[in-house]
Amino acid sequence: MESYTGGSNISTDSLLLARGVGGVGFGYGGYPGAVAGDFANASANAIRLDRNDQTVQSEAHCTREVMGKSMDSNGRAFDSATNAASFTRICDRITDGEFRTSDRLRDIEREMNANAREAAKCCCEVKVQACEDKSQILAAIAEAKATSLATEARAVERALNATSAELVALRTQVACGCNCNSHHGHRG
Repeated sequence: MESYTGGSNISTDSLLLARGVGGVGFGYGGYPGAVAGDFANASANAIRLDRNDQTVQSEAHCTREVMGKSMDSNGRAFDSATNAASFTRICDRITDGEFRTSDRLRDIEREMNANAREAAKCCCEVKVQACEDKSQILAAIAEAKATSLATEARAVERALNATSAELVALRTQVACGCNCNSHHGHRG
């Protein structure tokens, strides 16, 4: 037996009986530990049974509400997790798409650079060929001019030689005192 404040001794059976627990039940006689007169009448038992039934129903209702709220909360959590997973998949797809686009752009840039190098090489070859062609054309023009000038120079030289020969002839005539006009058919 345990001793409580106030000096009275209370047995465990008494406590269990007062709480409606243990082998006593709800005050029906004939059970071990039942006290005569405690909760023995039918109306007291009926009130107690009604109260217990209401408590059970109230607790069941609360349990249903809690379970419903829990299920709603779980549903929202599931929806939230599903949305988050969908968002993550979409972000991953966007990121993968950006990487693929970046790779394609890099490949295109490499090909453009290779084409530019090839075009530059070709362009340089064309420029060299153009310079060679220009040199050949200018050489041909110079040669043609030189040929033309040489022909003109020969003509000028012939004319000069003819004029020089005439001058010599005239000097010779002047020196010898001949009348130049009579020889040439000039009449003075």
